[in-house]
Amino acid sequence: MSPQTILNSIHFELFFESSGDLLAITDSQGKFIKVNKIWEDIMGLNSSELEGSSILDYIQPQEFEAVQKELREFSQLPQSIPQGIVTQYRNKNDEQRFFEWKVIPFFDLYYCTARDVTARIEAENKIKKQNEELTQLLSERDKLFSIIAHDLRSPFHGLLGFSEMFTHAVKESDMQIIMKSGERLYPMVKRLYDLLENLLEWALLQRKDMQILSQNHMIRKSVDSVIGLNEEKIAEKNLEVTNNIPKDLMICADPQMINSVLRNLFFNAVKFTPRNGKIVINASRRYKFAEISLSDSGIGIPETIAKNLFTMEKEIKRKGTDGESSTGLGLILAKEYIEKNGGSIRFETEVNKGTTFYFTLPLAQ
Repeated sequence: MSPQTILNSIHFELFFESSGDLLAITDSQGKFIKVNKIWEDIMGLNSSELEGSSILDYIQPQEFEAVQKELREFSQLPQSIPQGIVTQYRNKNDEQRFFEWKVIPFFDLYYCTARDVTARIEAENKIKKQNEELTQLLSERDKLFSIIAHDLRSPFHGLLGFSEMFTHAVKESDMQIIMKSGERLYPMVKRLYDLLENLLEWALLQRKDMQILSQNHMIRKSVDSVIGLNEEKIAEKNLEVTNNIPKDLMICADPQMINSVLRNLFFNAVKFTPRNGKIVINASRRYKFAEISLSDSGIGIPETIAKNLFTMEKEIKRKGTDGESSTGLGLILAKEYIEKNGGSIRFETEVNKGTTFYFTLPLAQ
């Protein structure tokens, strides 16, 4: 071997081992022939473990086919044209890493350099996630403004009209108009109050100002209370309501949040159940959770509405069986409250046959 060849070999080894990037020489099948020491620092694998193994042994399963395709394409490329590809790995400590590869084919060998771009990829993913969250927040803000502009303004118009009517009726001592107006005034004010309550609760959730104060309490008492609040509408529609929740069933959750969930779910059941219908509330213990179900014999939920029921992606404007209005905000609140208390919520529905909402909450410790 000539002195120049020896010198070139020494220079190559110095360059190969001093690089801050991962360097490797592989065959056409992706098997490592030579790697530098930086592999041990980043992947926790030394040269003796890597040499003879394949690059395909370390990539994540979801990228296997893509990398195989790249290897096949590399074999068709003109020599000296580097190509870049980002692949995902897990090192010896089971940490997720992202490498950006450049490969130069030379006869039957591939000269590869890989740079750890985990920080860059994670930053890009974080920005992407933030952009998605911002888009969702803007969409929800627009929905909220729509609710305020339409659903909140309309009742106020009605109240203004009633105020004017009362003023004239009192002056004329027309008790008949006063009595008729009074009968219509309460449900209008109640609807306005419920809407304002939901809007304020939703706003607190978005600002992260709402604290969760979990405590042990009997869920049946909360359900009985909600049924009592709706007695007038239940009687008006002649609904049969059955509360089968055991008296001794104790849950651990924020009472105020769970009362809000029950109010919204029960109000929806009353609203979308025709006259002479039925509403049944049941509960069962499932490991460390209580599962509560609320079933009605109502009109059900069409598929077009069901898929967006817990989101603000689409406005849900559907009137109840007696023309009751709806914003869809109550179910969004219900989902967030249940999840913040460590539970989950789902529903089953069939058009014109009814709907059942199921939600879980932790049992009392």
